[in-house]
Amino acid sequence: MLLDGVDGIIFVAPVDPKRAEEIKDSFQSMIFNLTRYEREIGDAPIVLHYHRAENLHGFDPAMLDQFLGLEEGAVPRFVTRSEGDDLTVSFVAVVGELLQKIDLPTMEEADQSEL
Repeated sequence: MLLDGVDGIIFVAPVDPKRAEEIKDSFQSMIFNLTRYEREIGDAPIVLHYHRAENLHGFDPAMLDQFLGLEEGAVPRFVTRSEGDDLTVSFVAVVGELLQKIDLPTMEEADQSEL
């Protein structure tokens, strides 16, 4: 997994108890790879996207957060179903976080750069 220089991460995890260990290993691998580039999970905008929630009746996203070793609310999270939902909300959340961390020019600075 290459994470050097990424601006944001959407971690998509299927809601499937049979794949729980695989999801946890992937998540830990992502964190390990971030640390290889001297970054932490809070350095880059990251969103958890729990997909196919209808596959587990009574799914509680907080339980998956806990299983992954995250404090509740530490990372934005979205839960979707197979039908009718998509990654758009997760993508917009990552872009929104990116925009908050970028030093955007003021309108005056933007006008000056056109000269």
